[in-house]
Amino acid sequence: MRKTFVIAALAALSLGALVGIGTSPSDAQLQLRAPATQPGTCKTAPMTAQGPSAAAAQAVWASQVSAVHGANWSIWAGAADKSVVPTARGGTTWQARARPCFYHPVP
Repeated sequence: MRKTFVIAALAALSLGALVGIGTSPSDAQLQLRAPATQPGTCKTAPMTAQGPSAAAAQAVWASQVSAVHGANWSIWAGAADKSVVPTARGGTTWQARARPCFYHPVP
């Protein structure tokens, strides 16, 4: 009986520490959320896209990144390790390559 009481008391203390005794339920939920992505946070893997011109390749890159990661990750100006190079002789095909970064423009 004593062991059961001790185990129950320890469980209650642990649960109280997780939930946050003396706080409202909304405060307890806030403590369990993952931290928000900060501007300037970049993905580790670059993404590539091809197009008939440099501008088109950048636009395709932005569209693909937006579809995978969301609109705030797809802004070319905020990307890291950017490059746009011709892949075919005569510049008929271009490749855009960059690491998407979370970008939140300042108003």
